[in-house]
Amino acid sequence: MTVNVTLPSGRTVNIATKYGANHFINEGGPENRPCTFVSQNLGPVKQACDRIYQRRGRNPTDQEVNDIGLLYTMASELAENADYKVFDEIPVNEIQMYMEHVLVEIGRMTEANSNWVRTGTLIHYHEQLLIGGLIGLVMHRIPAKLALEMDLFGTLAKFASAPSTMEEDAAETITMIVANVVISTQVHKEGLPTTAKVFAKLESCGMLAQFIRLSVVSPMSERGILKCYD
Repeated sequence: MTVNVTLPSGRTVNIATKYGANHFINEGGPENRPCTFVSQNLGPVKQACDRIYQRRGRNPTDQEVNDIGLLYTMASELAENADYKVFDEIPVNEIQMYMEHVLVEIGRMTEANSNWVRTGTLIHYHEQLLIGGLIGLVMHRIPAKLALEMDLFGTLAKFASAPSTMEEDAAETITMIVANVVISTQVHKEGLPTTAKVFAKLESCGMLAQFIRLSVVSPMSERGILKCYD
């Protein structure tokens, strides 16, 4: 995959690579200031999301999908490819703004997306990007910490419980998000609650029950392979 982004210096890097993601975070701020890709792009994304939910059918235009997808793709690719220490250089307020937006949009999808409630399928690409991007984000210290503090998993539990059945891709994505935040407690021991405390939080908010329920949905990966998280 190639996601080319132009730095303030005029140089283009592919943030779908470790080299490109690290350089974008280190050099991606205007005039050598810290990387501010969220605050630079979030306003138009919020406006596009608002327009979508004001329509009866809630169907995005191609341009809206592109506008929203740009921010979601950048967040996802940086989280997936940047080194832990480099990703930590993104200002906390930037990540918090993004996580707040994620919470709002998951809440909207839970309450106002009749297709999701009816079929357990995310039919729009930007919705898939938003949820899927959390897989990589919660592997990093600051997003994982914020996700736990902001009750992302309580919101995600409500989202997961809304449909009576769920298609396998969405089910696997949600279980991987939960598994990765638990793994993060082992990777970032000094910056996150203990694994036991995270399990207790997941249980109390209902996410652990949803994780167990969704873990038995047929996986997207090759049949006969059981995914285990130690």
